[in-house]
Amino acid sequence: MNIQGQICGLIIVLVIFIIFVKQKKVGLHTENIFFIILMATMVSIMLDITSVAAIVYKDYLPQLLVKAVCKIYLVSLLIVAMCALVYVLADVYVEHQYYYKVNIYVVVTAIMSVIILALPIGVIRENNYVYSYGASVISTYIFVLTFLLDAIYQIMRYGRHMNEQRRAAALIWIDFWIICAFIQAFNNHMLLVGFACSIGVMTLFCVLENPQSMIDRQLGCFNAHAFMEYMKQCYERNDSFSVILLSFVDYKRLGIDEHDVKQILKEAEKYLSRFKRVKVYKNVDQELIITFRNKAYMEQCMEEIQARIKKPWLKDIAASVSYRPLMVVMKDSAIAGNADEVFALLQSYKNDESAAFNSVYVIDEKVVSEWRDREAVKEILIDAIDNDRIIPYFQPIYSVKEGRVVSAEALARIIDKNGQVITPGVFIPVAEECGLINQIGAIIFEKTCQFIKDFNLPKLGIEYVEVNLSVLQCDRVNLSREYIDIMNRYNIDPSCINLEITESGSILTRKILLANMDGLRNHGVSFSLDDFGNGESNLNYIIDMPVDIIKLDMNMTRAYFSSPKAKLVVESTLSMVHEMGLKMVAEGIENRYMLETFVKLGVDYIQGYYFSKPLSGDEFIGYINSHR
Repeated sequence: MNIQGQICGLIIVLVIFIIFVKQKKVGLHTENIFFIILMATMVSIMLDITSVAAIVYKDYLPQLLVKAVCKIYLVSLLIVAMCALVYVLADVYVEHQYYYKVNIYVVVTAIMSVIILALPIGVIRENNYVYSYGASVISTYIFVLTFLLDAIYQIMRYGRHMNEQRRAAALIWIDFWIICAFIQAFNNHMLLVGFACSIGVMTLFCVLENPQSMIDRQLGCFNAHAFMEYMKQCYERNDSFSVILLSFVDYKRLGIDEHDVKQILKEAEKYLSRFKRVKVYKNVDQELIITFRNKAYMEQCMEEIQARIKKPWLKDIAASVSYRPLMVVMKDSAIAGNADEVFALLQSYKNDESAAFNSVYVIDEKVVSEWRDREAVKEILIDAIDNDRIIPYFQPIYSVKEGRVVSAEALARIIDKNGQVITPGVFIPVAEECGLINQIGAIIFEKTCQFIKDFNLPKLGIEYVEVNLSVLQCDRVNLSREYIDIMNRYNIDPSCINLEITESGSILTRKILLANMDGLRNHGVSFSLDDFGNGESNLNYIIDMPVDIIKLDMNMTRAYFSSPKAKLVVESTLSMVHEMGLKMVAEGIENRYMLETFVKLGVDYIQGYYFSKPLSGDEFIGYINSHR
């Protein structure tokens, strides 16, 4: 009997079946469809072998039975082809549309099956080769080919909506099946269709449906990819779920090494897996995620988990005794719009100062609203960078000694699609959070240099323009070289540039900043210490940083008029700054009384709305010309 290909195919499918059923699964509908395909393929190959055996022994069996077995095998091929089409559609349509389509294909398959069973069929045995022929076989080829071509059409038309790997694997399977079917159609003794089915199933299994691809090898629980797929399915079905994330990313704070934190994660995973009707996932970071289908049950488990994490995970590691992971809780997935939002929101604690370890961080409607606002600003930022809508505004700085405006501070502004101006207080925190601040800083610096050159500001009496440097920009080793190159490109006198710096967050950053400052100062650039009296900017920075100007923060300027302590600090600081040979700018001067007060104090420069708000380039030039 020519059944070597079928036997090989059956062995392949049986091995896949054993592996598949033994592994735990997320419960995705594609897993269920694949299992149906697997079973249908296995039954089809077994029927193929049975039909061959029936033809071989047709002289000893009733002819009606032989033909019935052959027709049932043909129907099984049709069912496998329909399953292939259904599998392809899993990514194309939303759930209600998907099941509507499936029901249609099931009805069509039933009608086609009746036709196959009703049409005549013949069988032949020649030497060692056996096969069937006739109208029933021809109709099967036509019907199967129709399903497969429909599947290819769906892939080509809706491929952009499909999982890329699913699209590729399905095309390989279908193409291989069609090729083998054509070969068999013109070479009846070559029974390749059953083997082609098994190869297709193996392709799907290896590329997409191997449960091991959803398992974290370190812990044995599900991985982040499984979590994402699970959420996508829940949103497609409008099924709500609850999530708890345990973050162990702060382990270095207590001196716990990476090997030990892996042991802690294993212990935590074992504990969490004890809860019924939950799924545990290992995230890409040192985080565990637990999903619940029932909110009330989640809240019950949450109390137990909170009590458990107060106890040490590993008694033989002293540091782990006081180690308390952060618990991030989303009680109802309905507050998020999709799986990507949930994943991003679960990571939002990393940028939220209120998310302290040893605590519970709850993702509620307020957190979601704030996150969406940040995402909206991020999109505006990216669009502004791509479409050159980041521009510098210039706020005049008045020299008390000369009695006129002698400089300006360049302030970043973004123009959105509607022409609205967005101020730094809105976008700078988001830009720093998402890593766009370096691009924005470089754009503002270059456009400031271009502005100085285009309008020849020194001839207009503008001695220098201040440009802000963020803390993150200071962390770039090549910053000084890049800025010097920009100044050279526009042929700018370095004395026309003053760079404003704020506090440096770490010792390493401080070293890099000082190296950049040395390079730029040697080139002729001067520096200011911005926001003095606010946040981390303190006397140490005046001592450590080679700055020429101290800028008194506007909050300290205002406090001077309401707080005796602030008044004393400002007066003492001004005296100290002058004794050190430095100059001071008072920011936030809004009225004549404030101006006269700080002029009497001996401040060198005045900046604020009393003189002007930040102006666009053309407005600034107009202001200078009208106040010369």
